[in-house]
Amino acid sequence: NWFTPINPTALQNLKSKKLFIFIYSISPNLIHEILKKLQFQFILTKEIQKTSLIIGSQQHLKENLKLRNLAKKHNIPIFSLTKNNVYQTVNLTKYFRISKESSKRVEVLYFL
Repeated sequence: NWFTPINPTALQNLKSKKLFIFIYSISPNLIHEILKKLQFQFILTKEIQKTSLIIGSQQHLKENLKLRNLAKKHNIPIFSLTKNNVYQTVNLTKYFRISKESSKRVEVLYFL
């Protein structure tokens, strides 16, 4: 398992009305269709500074130290998927829904 500790306030961005999502090395169409079907309000962006969260392939995120450092600098949570499939993406969105509804602070970000 690969864990990255983050500041508890990093997940406050998930409680905003719209999620600004930066996608790295996975299919944007898959993410777009699943979030649309689950009625999330979101915008896919390519600008790191404006993003609420980063979703990417676990293998590629491990190799991209620059992206991880940028996320850490801007306090952006990173979520990784081990496989680019519907099941893992839906599980990830369940976490978004819990984070949006819960007021609990999360100390550790778990990668799927």
